[in-house]
Amino acid sequence: MIIRNAKGVQAKANGHQVRKVADGVYEVISGTSGRVYRVELVEGMNGATCTCDWGQWRPIRDRRSACSHVLAVHRYLAQNEGYRVSAWGSPQDAARQHRISRHIGDGVVLTYRRAA
Repeated sequence: MIIRNAKGVQAKANGHQVRKVADGVYEVISGTSGRVYRVELVEGMNGATCTCDWGQWRPIRDRRSACSHVLAVHRYLAQNEGYRVSAWGSPQDAARQHRISRHIGDGVVLTYRRAA
């Protein structure tokens, strides 16, 4: 499955609250529904899994999700390191930014830049 509107998902992620509960494990409170989702970073991969509906229907070969809850965690982690993150729907769009990038699953690529 491919996310076609990475910018829309990123905008939705900006409304979520993130709380670290353990190493590599986060709770994300949805800014729209108030539901709590569990996001776990996938060791050795640039991604994470999520307990939301989108995250639960990932293919067996690649369980990584690029749902808004996962994007919220990536934003949280980037901010803690002094970076801002942007989501892109294709590697070509991300490459045009000339920044550090990560493919996080579902066709989404994140780019990182130093926060002002």
